[in-house]
Amino acid sequence: CNDLGEIDLLINGAAVTTTGLLPNLESDQIDHMLEVNIRALVAICQAVLPGMLARRRGVIVNLSSVVAARGNRGQSVYAGSKGFVEAFTRSLAAEYGGRGVRCNAVAPGAIDAGSLKELQSYAGDKVRQATVASRLGTAADVAAAVAYLCDSDGSFVNGHCLAVDGGFNRGV
Repeated sequence: CNDLGEIDLLINGAAVTTTGLLPNLESDQIDHMLEVNIRALVAICQAVLPGMLARRRGVIVNLSSVVAARGNRGQSVYAGSKGFVEAFTRSLAAEYGGRGVRCNAVAPGAIDAGSLKELQSYAGDKVRQATVASRLGTAADVAAAVAYLCDSDGSFVNGHCLAVDGGFNRGV
């Protein structure tokens, strides 16, 4: 990507996951996860940062996952890619926070959407029961966290990863 110009707000939400034990994953599956979850994220940030730095303002919110902190069987590559997202986010905050650019992450947990639907088909209610909140999260829960980090209410938050997980990491 080249410099994308007048962008003051970037939300990186693209991600892919292929569930499987590491020896069973094909190299093209691993490459695809790394390309989308890491390389695309880096390229987009690289493209928007020059404009943000020139204007001395900007907000970047990267979507991670609770698996970065917790790990899950069959998700080693995905968890590793999300661990990268969190470390990358903290480093961007350290590098550019003093120049008016904030960078944070949101780590959704069990959200009633996307790939969780497949998991629920064979795990039943176990995922919901693993949260302290005893419910699955919604896309609106994640959107509210992202909005907070983008808003002036969250202007003193920089380099943080906000878990939106209903207590998932604390409930196990």
